[in-house]
Amino acid sequence: CLTTRDDTLLSGAQEALWIGKPIITSRTDAICEFLKDIAIFVDNDADSLRSAIESLRDNYAMWAETVNHGKKKKIHDFENQLAELLKVAKHTI
Repeated sequence: CLTTRDDTLLSGAQEALWIGKPIITSRTDAICEFLKDIAIFVDNDADSLRSAIESLRDNYAMWAETVNHGKKKKIHDFENQLAELLKVAKHTI
């Protein structure tokens, strides 16, 4: 899932995360922050993309485990953030 636009989150990359599929995506600040330690980041050129595809092919099981671990962590983080928001909302009502 690639983009040439900075500060963009890609639906395809997020969808891959939620269904537990390894991710190859562009190296932008927003995507790197959201998918830190979960995805293979590439520059938008043929050599970088080829290298990422080879890494994914050669280490598919490791990347599948990495993305599933990342998914669990994201869900845990979101649940914690929701719990904090609910606490704040309860005190303001």
